[in-house]
Amino acid sequence: WVLLHAALLSPMLFTHCTPGFEPVDAVLPRTMQICSIKVTDLKYFKLPLKVYGVVAARDAVDGRRNPIFLCPRDGCQVLNEADPFLHLTGPIRAIVSEEPVDIEIQLIIKGKTASEDRALVRDAFLCDGDVGHSRDGFRTSIIEKTFCTLELCSQQLKRSVQATIFGVHVVDVKLTPFQYGVRVVCYTFSECEIEEVNVSKSRKIVLLDSKAGRKCAVKGGYLNLSRQVLSVEFCGKLKVLIQAYTPTGDIAAQGLVFVVPKTYNTSQHVCELGGFKVEFTIAWSLLVEDEEHILMNGCVDPFAPCPPMKPSFFN
Repeated sequence: WVLLHAALLSPMLFTHCTPGFEPVDAVLPRTMQICSIKVTDLKYFKLPLKVYGVVAARDAVDGRRNPIFLCPRDGCQVLNEADPFLHLTGPIRAIVSEEPVDIEIQLIIKGKTASEDRALVRDAFLCDGDVGHSRDGFRTSIIEKTFCTLELCSQQLKRSVQATIFGVHVVDVKLTPFQYGVRVVCYTFSECEIEEVNVSKSRKIVLLDSKAGRKCAVKGGYLNLSRQVLSVEFCGKLKVLIQAYTPTGDIAAQGLVFVVPKTYNTSQHVCELGGFKVEFTIAWSLLVEDEEHILMNGCVDPFAPCPPMKPSFFN
């Protein structure tokens, strides 16, 4: 049901466009980035907990659900003290926040049988980009409910583009630094904070973490990312951090890449990681503020009557 009502616009809507020939519908709007969602202050339940459900955003572009967290019952996440964050899987496309964004949350605790499942959080609220954000654009929304508290860390980005990361792979497939696991983390810098180095855990955007029980995280040298779509401020930068684990779960090696955003087409990047090279591709695209603009663009109804011609047409 969630997928049937999910956002349909592609995050690579304008990737194919030729630079210098900007479509009239393509814009650099303000967007909201959901960085993390932390479950704290549990009441009446004890960790570890098996949780499934959905967290989604609805913006004014199309009014459809844009899943941020989407987890089925048979693939539920285990929350524990070491990892109280939801393993986010979205969004499908960037969330436009020129107007307040509707956030919907439905988290369920898995029981031994479906009849024993219990609701953990059911809530819906508006997130206004003009209220409560710090100078660097971040905001932590505290959602206090009967059974727990959620800390939703979001970031407002001005004049942003959307980036889709794909094709992350080790150049030499015969050898891999990820035999004991891998973590891919991103962080978007706004124009005023490009030099910042230390980033809190709640502000990091985790694209992949094999510790989180991600199945088939690495196959044939390619990384199967949990999240792929990011918002990036056009005058800022994107930081991509790739880490390889040791058998004990420590960091064996890591590589860091700073990426300058584009408006169209793709860009290729190489991350040096403990003697290995990891390549990845980013597809860049502008956004659209209203789905109706796309639907009307070039759309002709063959059965509609022809509009009357103005007299000036014959002059």
